[in-house]
Amino acid sequence: MFHIKHQTHKETLIRFALLIGTLVIYTVYLSTQYSPREGLGLSFLTWSFFVLCTPIADGGFIIAFPLRLLFQIKMLHTQIVVWFIALGGNIAFLVTNKEIYSHTIITSLLRQILTTPWPYWVILGLCLLGTLLSIYFGDEIIDAKNHANRKKYHQHGFKYKIFSSVVLMGLVVALYYHLIAQFGLQI
Repeated sequence: MFHIKHQTHKETLIRFALLIGTLVIYTVYLSTQYSPREGLGLSFLTWSFFVLCTPIADGGFIIAFPLRLLFQIKMLHTQIVVWFIALGGNIAFLVTNKEIYSHTIITSLLRQILTTPWPYWVILGLCLLGTLLSIYFGDEIIDAKNHANRKKYHQHGFKYKIFSSVVLMGLVVALYYHLIAQFGLQI
């Protein structure tokens, strides 16, 4: 059960509040730069980038965390649904309004990843694996009353951190070379 007095639960709640705050501020900013409709669309696409193209579950955490608290639905199950929502929304945008992707760097990169199966879908696969691993530990954080009760983390936490670091470094290097090529720079 979730209790705000437990340190791990308090940290989870703070993380959730920061993510929601960031999303709201970003959506308001985009809505002032473009129309409110485009701002919402770009905000959704940016959120879906973090769901689909990062090996952590912060994008899906925005939906999974409250559902976990309210209905005791495991975040792993919610995250799978979130992935389908993100993919479905992107398919809808690609079919009906693919020009919207050109407004920001993140959405341009998202379009490139989604429309180029090789080699970019490898990123999606690695990120799905990383997301599922982070959710595996995330559910345990909610279930644990204190840090000592986090058995999965103590058994696999170091391996997860190493895996996440390697994937993140690989993504950064791939993104770096991709952006260099996009801008036509020579190294």
